[in-house]
Amino acid sequence: MKKCPNCGSLMDASVNFCTSCGADLRQIPVENSQQNPAQNPQPVQPTSPAQQAAPVQHENPTNVPNPNLQQTPQPAPSRTQTTAPAQPSGFALYWDWLVASWKTPTAALSKEKWYGAVNILAEILLVAIACWEMMQKGVSSVTSGIGSLIPQVSSYASQQVQNVGVQLFFALLIASLVMILGAWATHAFLFADHSSFIDQINDIGQASNYNLIMAVVVFVLAFIGGANGFIGFLMLAMNIVFLASVIASAMGNKTAKRDRLFGALILLVIILAAVLIFAGIGANAVKSVGI
Repeated sequence: MKKCPNCGSLMDASVNFCTSCGADLRQIPVENSQQNPAQNPQPVQPTSPAQQAAPVQHENPTNVPNPNLQQTPQPAPSRTQTTAPAQPSGFALYWDWLVASWKTPTAALSKEKWYGAVNILAEILLVAIACWEMMQKGVSSVTSGIGSLIPQVSSYASQQVQNVGVQLFFALLIASLVMILGAWATHAFLFADHSSFIDQINDIGQASNYNLIMAVVVFVLAFIGGANGFIGFLMLAMNIVFLASVIASAMGNKTAKRDRLFGALILLVIILAAVLIFAGIGANAVKSVGI
């Protein structure tokens, strides 16, 4: 046998070039074979040049890492993470609720406790300021000539109009609360449940969210001036929308345990009381001006 000086492979004496690495074996001396003649020698499989450069890997039955073995680098796992879309919060959530309430006023929408109450309060405040501005312009046009001669008259009239505006705000607020209270009492009578008064306010506030648009228009037109007839029409429409919201919230859409006619009579009596309260406060405000 000949032993290759390059890769150490054993070759037959008649082989002139190593079948593993191609080295020249013609000058290599022949060694005595120590194999048992009874055993058949295992043929040496030729290897490719890439396999020649790699070290010989031996079986590792115990699965213990062998430091002499070259590990094939594995591709790194993808770090792409699927992130959930950001949920709306704050004003974005309120705006989504507001738009949804315009599409379906009486639907069960997800909302915070303060949404409906804040909307009703904002509508009343905008209307009260608009009325105050309109009255202020009317008084100014009347006292413009007198005020130049007697400044105290213009100042007094302006102060009285401001007082009327404050009383108007509270009149609208009290009348609205009485109507909402009537809706809550009627709903409790018809369905024999104990729903929250805050929830009743929110339901009516959601159903009457069209009034928020009209209140903003009234507010803007009052400061622009010259559209008193259209402002009066919008205020009438706001009253109709609010009354419809109160009735719808009181009557509900479930099967009532008591006759709805009795509930409607109760609600109408309470609405009439709210109108009388508003008219009484308005009359006192007018008397305070001295008209």
